[in-house]
Amino acid sequence: MNFRHALLCSLCAFSLMFTACNNDDDNNFSEADLSANAWVVTDVDTNIDEVASAIADAVPQEELDNLGFTRAEFAAFLVLIGTSAETIEDCQQDDTHTFATDGSIQFDNGGTMCDFSTEEDDDAMFALPATWTLSGDQITITDADGETNTATIKTLNSSTLVVESRDMFEDDDLMLSTDEEVVLTITFSAK
Repeated sequence: MNFRHALLCSLCAFSLMFTACNNDDDNNFSEADLSANAWVVTDVDTNIDEVASAIADAVPQEELDNLGFTRAEFAAFLVLIGTSAETIEDCQQDDTHTFATDGSIQFDNGGTMCDFSTEEDDDAMFALPATWTLSGDQITITDADGETNTATIKTLNSSTLVVESRDMFEDDDLMLSTDEEVVLTITFSAK
């Protein structure tokens, strides 16, 4: 797998998965409120455009040369990936995620599979089957791949769910870790 493909997959996975974060707020949300609705993703936002240059500056010149990028091109590539991650495809606009009271996450693609999908579950935000737990304002998702991720619930009411994750940018392929915090905000609407 070439680096561009690996980075694209890494950033897309980051955009689709909740990642670890910390929050000092004392918001307590109810599991009943979270499981009362099926949720449709209506907005995805990242700050990658704000931190792309700093991330590109952290990549060793040798790696950029191997990739065939200048620093400016690599930063532009990161912005492009972030913009792509913020796009909700037409095929995803009818997808619902339900946080069932038994702790499982139920998924329905609404009958419209995306072109890149081979099975209905491929369109889900998580590798299914997935489970969830809630503690105060922290929702923890454990997916079928065994990845456990936690995000902060910013809003939860009968019509809207907003979750935010914050994580330092890391890329295992480049062996790169930066002090640049990438913020991912996903907004869901009740169906």
